[in-house]
Amino acid sequence: MDEHKVTKKSCTAILCELTRLKSQQKYLECSQVKSNPDNFGSVDEDVNGSGNGDGVYSIIREIEDLKITLARDLEEKKMSVKREVENMWIFVNAIRDDVLDGERLKQYSVQSIRDRILSINSMLGKLNEINEQTLKDVQRKIVEIENDTKFLLK
Repeated sequence: MDEHKVTKKSCTAILCELTRLKSQQKYLECSQVKSNPDNFGSVDEDVNGSGNGDGVYSIIREIEDLKITLARDLEEKKMSVKREVENMWIFVNAIRDDVLDGERLKQYSVQSIRDRILSINSMLGKLNEINEQTLKDVQRKIVEIENDTKFLLK
């Protein structure tokens, strides 16, 4: 008889746990709905003022436009940095080939090879500075966006 009560408790506990998990799943699904302007009424409602009055449609449209612009800018920066790295890689490979080939190595003085290595080092330094500045800019923008988001949510 005690065994039956234990089973009944565990079945009830399992049922409660499943119900709790299902409600959490539903909450998560609802909170992941994409911010789509169509979900908040039409453009006419926003423009004419007969909608919710917050300009939700225009805010969401601005966010979507900003996301597209940022994605385009990111792709341009990635391509630019990729070209710089590829150019540097070609330069490094040229030095390596010259050093490994004895005949070509004889054509260069130690100073010219040193100058080439220093130019690669300066290219790396410039890339590092650009990356650090970009990181600072991104961190600053993230803080601004978080502050704006906190303000909008209040």
